[in-house]
Amino acid sequence: MREIITIQLGSTANYVGTHFWNSLENSINKIKEESKEVSNSNSHNDNNEEDYRDINVFYKMGISPKREEIYSPRLLIMELKGGINSIKNSNPFYQPPVDFDTLKDNASQLWPGKIETYKSELDEKSSFQKTIENPNFEYQKLFNSRYNSKSLELNEKTIKSWTDFNISYYHPQTTVELSEYNVNDESTPFGSFSCGEELYNSGYYGEKLFDENLRFFLEDCDQLQGFQVFCETNSAFGGFASKLIEEINDEFGRHTVLIYGVENKEDNTILSRINKSLCMNAFNESSLLYIPLDISNTNANNFWSKYYSANVNSLYHSTALYSSVIESISLPFSSANNYRSMSDICSTLITESIKLGGISFKYPCKNTENCDLLRLYYYESMSNMENIFGQQYIYQGMDEIQEFYDKYKCFRTSSWLTKDKYNISPTFPQIFNANELENINYFKFNEQDDPNKEPIMTDIVTDIPMMTRLACDSSLNFIVNQSYKCLDGYRSLVEKETGYEEDDILELRENLKRLRDSIGAEDENL
Repeated sequence: MREIITIQLGSTANYVGTHFWNSLENSINKIKEESKEVSNSNSHNDNNEEDYRDINVFYKMGISPKREEIYSPRLLIMELKGGINSIKNSNPFYQPPVDFDTLKDNASQLWPGKIETYKSELDEKSSFQKTIENPNFEYQKLFNSRYNSKSLELNEKTIKSWTDFNISYYHPQTTVELSEYNVNDESTPFGSFSCGEELYNSGYYGEKLFDENLRFFLEDCDQLQGFQVFCETNSAFGGFASKLIEEINDEFGRHTVLIYGVENKEDNTILSRINKSLCMNAFNESSLLYIPLDISNTNANNFWSKYYSANVNSLYHSTALYSSVIESISLPFSSANNYRSMSDICSTLITESIKLGGISFKYPCKNTENCDLLRLYYYESMSNMENIFGQQYIYQGMDEIQEFYDKYKCFRTSSWLTKDKYNISPTFPQIFNANELENINYFKFNEQDDPNKEPIMTDIVTDIPMMTRLACDSSLNFIVNQSYKCLDGYRSLVEKETGYEEDDILELRENLKRLRDSIGAEDENL
């Protein structure tokens, strides 16, 4: 089944993952609805058959206590204590809700003595979670009744945690909570790269995550593609991830792990920058491909589009953009018929010494007009590229743009196309500017059964054509040079925070310098 197991480490990574799984839930619902329509009409659905998504790649199939076929993500989540309190504490697919009054009554019948009850305070659930957990709420309507983040009251003010807009039901083996470190606890922060390394090496959490939780999902895999990791890189989760990936490589062979590095922009301390630099060095050496993600609102980055405006400092907004490009990149991995493996695609981009990738994207993207891509961690103009080692284009809901393809083509260029647009999940922030979209006909849809009636315009965007570029090229020089300068400029602090010997720190700096020079196209102002 070509399974991929996803691992999410840290709050920021879990924001990305929540958007990712919510979007896949939306896609699964569409697949189920189309299957029902085909079944009811007794006709063969040959429309867009090549684009059919194999949901078994990312999801584990199971049977509920009611003997219903259910799907849950092949997923491991690690979070600090208190970070998952408000998530569903019962899963109707795997376990019934706990009735504490009944438990107390049963205990009183077995024990004649005094019974004392202790309750720990749970975080207040968001209004969205209360809505979808209401017994009268029909879960299926969340997807097919045109709900959206506005009608569900999901915005930057109402969302305090990734659990506030989570849709998915997770398997009980998915979540691991770090009891030693609390969310937002400044007195004992889970702060340094080496702290994460030590936590993994100490035994309990490393063994639990790898030998218990991870092996549980591995036992269900017939033909494992590899591992997809969302990692918070500016905290100690980077160090924890580095040790976890080392063990995965020892067990399954090197280069089976695709890593997306994400960061909380609110945490911009010297220590957080050191952590990101250490992640850059560790993940370039141990991963199949390492893709750092960041949004910078600068003129050079050309981020803003007239069709939408996102708050790059909002985790809810920025991680939604990250998630959309990650899902786009993963389409070839999970296609049932037009399949390309994760390993095949990544290996066409990298070199023996460079395991870095950068993502740029655009939506809406329909034709060659204004087709400059919006870059995540890109600070140079693509037209000034000195080195393009390899690139992969993903076209969704649009024809391949031959002019664009030819302009930046190199000997290691490939593309993947689907007729399907990128589907906007009900919890995706409505960042699109309706006034700019009025004259674009692919934002119209027909709510009426009569196809001859005029389409009705809506200000709710449900799907968009999209183009994504994954590449290993010289624009990545900027971030590598940042990492090198960080370790070079804060040598004493690096030694203090990591406990590394001076020779070890010197080796880290030299590794990053060689990586920077290998990528090439160094700006003289860097």
